[in-house]
Amino acid sequence: MTNDYNCMYANTTNYFNNGTPGVSAGAHDVTSDPVFVDAANDDYALASGSSCIDTGTDVGLTSDYLGNPIPAGSAPDIGAYEKTA
Repeated sequence: MTNDYNCMYANTTNYFNNGTPGVSAGAHDVTSDPVFVDAANDDYALASGSSCIDTGTDVGLTSDYLGNPIPAGSAPDIGAYEKTA
């Protein structure tokens, strides 16, 4: 099994080597800091400069968890929230 299009910042050991033989990282996984707006206060929206912006894969969704549109013709962001202006 290959995991792909995920963000595993600071948790690659548990994610990739969780005791399940044959689980490996995907070519599009992000392991760098996702740069949240304010994680200390539970704001997990992506901040400017996040490595998760435009690095997801199109699965047919047109909006994120909050209803923000996912722009047509570009890759969605990795995570629950699409980066907005």
